[in-house]
Amino acid sequence: FDSLSEGQKTNALKLAVATAAAAILMFIPLRADTLVNLSVTGRDANIFFPQNSKDVHLSIPRPMMKNRKAMVAEFGRRGKVDPRKVLEWWMRKARPLVMKQILTPDPTKLLGGAKYHYLADGWRYATADQDIYMTLHQVRHGIASILINEPGADVDVIAALLNNSPA
Repeated sequence: FDSLSEGQKTNALKLAVATAAAAILMFIPLRADTLVNLSVTGRDANIFFPQNSKDVHLSIPRPMMKNRKAMVAEFGRRGKVDPRKVLEWWMRKARPLVMKQILTPDPTKLLGGAKYHYLADGWRYATADQDIYMTLHQVRHGIASILINEPGADVDVIAALLNNSPA
């Protein structure tokens, strides 16, 4: 990282933010405005890494959600993807570097105080590199489309996962 140019460092940090976001979005497709406000410290933390578990625990109160329905979830390794390892790497290695670049860093926030545009830029870099141009909101719709096309899909469960109404 230290040997990169300033522009490359900025892009690398934005990609790291996108990686941390993707570790959650793959399992719980939250709105970006909720994601950037998730906290990892204090009594009201939203993200937990329990010591006796390999899972990530998430607890989001009603006021943080668009439809005012609280969300509690646990998610862990699925296939080769281990969100806990990604998020632990993020917290230990990448987040401190990102926080040095943010104008108003917030050590209580999962993404270190990164605002929506910073996350969106990282997401745009990551998807463009794969010739897939999707906004974070389009990703939510994509996940919903994939889920609804699964055999035995339950629209109520999918709506709850997206913290949306079945309509």
